[in-house]
Amino acid sequence: MPERRFIVLGADGRHITLGRAGPPEDAEAAAIVSALHAAGVEAAWLVEMTGNYWGRGRVGLTALRPLMSRGDWPQALDAFEARRCFVKEWGVRVAAV
Repeated sequence: MPERRFIVLGADGRHITLGRAGPPEDAEAAAIVSALHAAGVEAAWLVEMTGNYWGRGRVGLTALRPLMSRGDWPQALDAFEARRCFVKEWGVRVAAV
């Protein structure tokens, strides 16, 4: 069974893992949106990610719902993969959303 986790993905590819047990409750999602808004993020999605983040292949990303909706989902996917490749190559963690 592939690894599964829930992340918040910003339009610029920045992302943060929320956990593996399940998506956040509504109150938790509201707190996330407040934090993102305070950080100046304009677009982000709650995403289910499947696969090995550190593996060679692509991971599966399924948007569960938009958290902030001023962005382009396909562009966010491309930006995520570019950041993920950079992190894997250099062994550094990119700052969270």
